[in-house]
Amino acid sequence: MRNLRTLFSPSVVALVISLVGLAFTFFPPDVYEEILYEKNFMFLNAKLILYVLCCLIMFIIGTFIFSKKYINITTKNSLYSSDSKEMFFVVSIFVIIVLVIRTITMFRGLGIDSLSDILRPGMGLSITEYRIKFDSIMSSSILSWIRPFSLIASIYLVSKAYRMGSKYYTMPIITSLLNLMYAYISQTRGEMILFVGIMFITIINLKLSFKKIKVYQFYAYLLLIILVSVFAFVVIDVNRGGMLAGRQGLSYTLVGYFISEFNRLALILDGKLRLPGAGEQAYAFYNVLYPPFSSRIELLNFGNWLGFTAPGEQSVWSSSFNSVKVAKLDENFNWFTIYGSVYSDLGWLSPIWFLGYGILSGFFWNLYRKGELLGIYVYPWFWISIITWWGAFNVLISSPDTTWIIIFSLAFMLIERIQIKNQGGRYSVKYRISSRNI
Repeated sequence: MRNLRTLFSPSVVALVISLVGLAFTFFPPDVYEEILYEKNFMFLNAKLILYVLCCLIMFIIGTFIFSKKYINITTKNSLYSSDSKEMFFVVSIFVIIVLVIRTITMFRGLGIDSLSDILRPGMGLSITEYRIKFDSIMSSSILSWIRPFSLIASIYLVSKAYRMGSKYYTMPIITSLLNLMYAYISQTRGEMILFVGIMFITIINLKLSFKKIKVYQFYAYLLLIILVSVFAFVVIDVNRGGMLAGRQGLSYTLVGYFISEFNRLALILDGKLRLPGAGEQAYAFYNVLYPPFSSRIELLNFGNWLGFTAPGEQSVWSSSFNSVKVAKLDENFNWFTIYGSVYSDLGWLSPIWFLGYGILSGFFWNLYRKGELLGIYVYPWFWISIITWWGAFNVLISSPDTTWIIIFSLAFMLIERIQIKNQGGRYSVKYRISSRNI
C-alpha cells in the first residue's frame, strides 16, 4: 500500500511528467515537421533540457523539506469521528442548489434553450466566440467561486458517503453529474479532466486508507481514468469543431497537443516567442497579486500597488494564438508547458519559483499522506496542478482557485470540528487508520 500511495507523491508525478516531456526533444525533426508544418526547434535543445532539469530538481528538493524527517504532525481520532447524517444532507442539498443555479445561469447566458442544444458543435458558435461569451459570464458574476467550492464539497461528500455506506452514494453521484455537465458546457478539456482527476485520487486514497483495493485493482482504476480522460478530450474536441472534427488527422492532433508545447518552450527560452502578459506576473503569482475580491476591494489589489497590469484570462488566451503565429509556428496550438509560462514572468529565476512550489506541494503531500483533513482536501488540487504541467497554457497553481481551495478546505475543517465538539469528541482532522498503515 505504501508503494502505491507513493505514486501520487509530487516528486514522482513531476518527475514522470517532465521526463516524458524531455523525451519529446528526441522526436525526429523531419517527422515532426512533416506532421505539423513547423520547424523543430526543440530537438536536442541543450538550453531547454538544462532549464527544465534545473526547475525539476529545485521542485523535488522543495518537496522533501517537509518530509517526515522534518515535520511530524500527529492527531488522534478520525475524520469520520463525526458521522452526522444531518450535516451530510445539509451540505449535499446546498451544493446541489448551488450547482443547479450555476447550470441555469450558464444556460441562459449562453442562449441554450434545451439539452439538445449542447450537442451542437460549439453550441452554434465558433470556439473563440463561445469561450469569450462563457468567460464573460463567469467573470462578471458571483459564479467564480463555485468551481473550487464544488470540488472541495465533492471530496467531503464522497469521503462521508464512502464511510457511511452505499445508500448514501446518491448525493455524490448527483453533484458529480452536475459538475461534469458544467465541464462539458465550458467546452474546455481541462475542466473535465480536472474534476475527473480529483475524484480519482480521492476515491483511490479512500480505498488505500481502508485497505479495500488490491494492486491489480489500482492499475485497473488508473487505466480507467486514462481512458475516461482521453474520451472526454476527444468528445469535447469534436464538439467544439477541433482538429479531430476537421479530419486533420490523428497524428496531427496528437503531435500538436502533446509534443509541440516543448517546441514552443524552446522559442520562449530563445526570446523568439513572447507570451501575452509576460513580465506582468500573470502566470507565476496571479493568485497572490490578485486574490479573491481584489477587483472590488482596492486594498487587496497588490498587483496594482506594485505597478503590474492584470491581463484578463480570456484576453491572454485569445492573444496567445497570435503570439504563436508571429513566431511562425502552427497557431492552432497555444500550450507552452508550465516551464514556458513561468519563464515568461521570471526568466532564469524560475527554478527558485519551482522550489517554493515544491515546498508547498511537499507540505500538503505530507498532510495527505498522514491522513490529515487539510491535506485530504488541498493536496488533490496540487496533484492535478502538476499533471497539467505538460500542456499548460496558464499555471493552475497560480490561479485564484488555489486561494479558494484553501479557504473552503479550512471551512469544511471547521464544520468537522464543530460536529465533533457537539458529539462530545475531541477535535479531529485525521482518518480512522493510523499513519503507520499509510
